[in-house]
Amino acid sequence: MQFEHCGHPLSLLLRANDIRDPFTVLVSVGDQVLIRVLDQGQRCAHKFDWEIQFGTSLLRVARELLQKRGIRRTTSHGTVVVKTIGEDPAIRERLAATLQELRSVIGIDPTTELRIVNAWSKRKKVLFELEEKGHQQHRTLIGRLMDGPSRADRNRACYQALEVLWAAGLRAPCAFTVPQPIGHLENWQVILQEKAPGDLLDHLFVRDAGTARCSAAMAGEWLNALHSLPLGFSEQTMILPKLDIWSAALKQLSPQHTKMLERIHQQITAQLSDQSAGSPVPSHGDFHATNLLICGTGRVTGIDFDNFGGRERSADLGYFLGQTAARGFRKTGSFGSTAEVRTAFLQSYTAAAGPRTPPCLRIGSHAGAAFLRLLHDELCLMKSGRTDFIDPWLRAAELSACGAELADS
Repeated sequence: MQFEHCGHPLSLLLRANDIRDPFTVLVSVGDQVLIRVLDQGQRCAHKFDWEIQFGTSLLRVARELLQKRGIRRTTSHGTVVVKTIGEDPAIRERLAATLQELRSVIGIDPTTELRIVNAWSKRKKVLFELEEKGHQQHRTLIGRLMDGPSRADRNRACYQALEVLWAAGLRAPCAFTVPQPIGHLENWQVILQEKAPGDLLDHLFVRDAGTARCSAAMAGEWLNALHSLPLGFSEQTMILPKLDIWSAALKQLSPQHTKMLERIHQQITAQLSDQSAGSPVPSHGDFHATNLLICGTGRVTGIDFDNFGGRERSADLGYFLGQTAARGFRKTGSFGSTAEVRTAFLQSYTAAAGPRTPPCLRIGSHAGAAFLRLLHDELCLMKSGRTDFIDPWLRAAELSACGAELADS
């Protein structure tokens, strides 16, 4: 196997695990931070290992290398472009600098090896996968890096929620869990937690119908377990002020839908202004199919608790139903594609919660609000231009607020 340097003398700072799934790895051993380059080949027949001590010169080299955005590797099957992790050179530099700080946070033996084996950007945050490999244990953690005080506050909220929920019992041997909180930097710009095992609920939904229904039912049971924790909240997070903002922004964006938006807004407000919801319960605040993982052992794990707080039960229920319907529509053009999993989810929750299950109209009002929030995020924040979603999603919002079944036309 030969490497073509593409005109850069240090191109081999990249790691290629194999032709199909290449990536780079940062390694920390003792008081050194290294970039390790491995090429194990398809059957681990070849192994190359370059280690360079982390320092100012390496940061400069890494920055230049990332700007190069990859090397070319020539094999008997042709030339393959090997990409680097991350799109921003600053990400790589920051992760390398952070790696040393995390050693003291985790409190591990100096001889234990830490590897950042994957990293990716998502909506102004950097997520990275960290392997801890030592004599005593081998585990995988997930880190989240956010810059700036306001972003760090989201890290703090998420981590503190994990601590509260872990202590309250959402951990093994219970089947319904949250990731174990591991540690955080003092400024809260980096938090570490256990990597939750299993598959995303969103991925399980597109498998066979039986798997999709069973997974949806487990999601309902997990949510009831969260809502049933004996945690007190002095105040409740209300959705109506945000509903005003979403509705006003959508009317400005699409004036021809003003009357429909006002009708939906008034309908949801009338339902949720009623103070009969009872005491607030522990609420996820962003409960949808990409924030839940299910593994073959039966463990169900909720993730991403930035918006954790006290809310009425119907808030998470309605948001999940609206999110799932909208996600299915985005993929298939049909609300009917998720009808069975939404039914299975709600039936499972109702069976577990019994008389504590909220009224249908209250759940539906929160589902209707979810459609307005999703439209606002799609068109006003992300500016995707998907105005074709407006009519079907507003109709879905109105039907949901009335407690009716969703229709595709």
